[in-house]
Amino acid sequence: MSVFTPADGEAWQVARFFVLQGAIHRINLTDQADMHFPPDTINAITKSVLPKDNLVLRLLQPHMWLSLCVNNTVLEGQRSLINRDTWCPWSPFVAKGDEVRKLLPFGWYGSQYYAQSLSPGEAGKDAYFDEPNSSYMPYRWDPRPPDIPSRYGRFLNAYFPPIRQFVRGVVDHMTATDWREIGYWAHHVAAWLPGFPNRHDLLGQDDDAPNKDLLADTLAHFIWNATVRHSADHQTLHEMMSGRLDAEGKTLVTPQPVPFVLRVQAPLSRDYVRTLAELGTAGVGWSEKIGSLVDKLRHKKPLCWPTDLTSAHWADLLFYMPHNSLCLKDVGVSVDGDRNQNYAFDTPELKALVTQFKQSLQALDDTLSQQPDSHFVPLADIASSIQY
Repeated sequence: MSVFTPADGEAWQVARFFVLQGAIHRINLTDQADMHFPPDTINAITKSVLPKDNLVLRLLQPHMWLSLCVNNTVLEGQRSLINRDTWCPWSPFVAKGDEVRKLLPFGWYGSQYYAQSLSPGEAGKDAYFDEPNSSYMPYRWDPRPPDIPSRYGRFLNAYFPPIRQFVRGVVDHMTATDWREIGYWAHHVAAWLPGFPNRHDLLGQDDDAPNKDLLADTLAHFIWNATVRHSADHQTLHEMMSGRLDAEGKTLVTPQPVPFVLRVQAPLSRDYVRTLAELGTAGVGWSEKIGSLVDKLRHKKPLCWPTDLTSAHWADLLFYMPHNSLCLKDVGVSVDGDRNQNYAFDTPELKALVTQFKQSLQALDDTLSQQPDSHFVPLADIASSIQY
């Protein structure tokens, strides 16, 4: 393996594009998948097993709105980016759906999903993954949010304390009946979601020692993931392609497109000379074959084609750019209203917690906005749930 430096000229320049290409595919197909799909377990079981007057359901329902149907469409939709088997003008990835989907197991099972030693003789397995890769660990639920050592990570984690404070206040108002129901709920969620606290973790061995802090962490993480983390992820992906403008149309963040498709060979040595990538015959459309032939005839070696950038732009407009149906700051309080858009809280104390929560969020946003380069998504653009 070669390590390139700026002194290596074109090898260094092209290698950096390949690193970015790998990162953007991983963000889209591994890290994004982690925030979309495992919480579906919590969503579905919460709606299925908890009575509608349980306080935890009343707290979480606005943060579960639309998510199950959105995620199912992402996984199974005929024209989904990760499920397509035909050409689509809005797909930016380097492969079709059956190949693209091969990255998803890395987010759930980890690198050993493809270990040859664990599945001898099975097609698609590779001895390279027989040794576990610490970059792709099996998914495990953690009641606390991940520590991402960066400006981006600090922004995300700044939102956890006010969410957690709000949730902890709600947990203090749970009745004995609420807790018995939560024990049953935790038992079923933990059976499907590795690392999720089980009944005894939350209620003690004899169901008589409710762990309010652990439940608050768990519920706050679910809300934080569905709101702040997911919205910030989409906002930053969108800004890579389109930048960000303020209310007056002034550019705050300039577009910095990241390449999904590269049409040249990857550099493997310091004496690298840019060479066109050879297209395989399987699954390659006629337009790509013609484009590749034209490049060869013209003796051109572009990093990508204009159509590649157009596809990425369409993917941004359709899938990455936030399309908020309801924002976090706009979740109301109403027992009689739509529980997907309101906390169904019926006491003055619980209603006061919502007011305090919104004030805390606004104060935090005011502070974070003082550093525009670290203000990754404004509070006004944070969705109340996974809606896109």
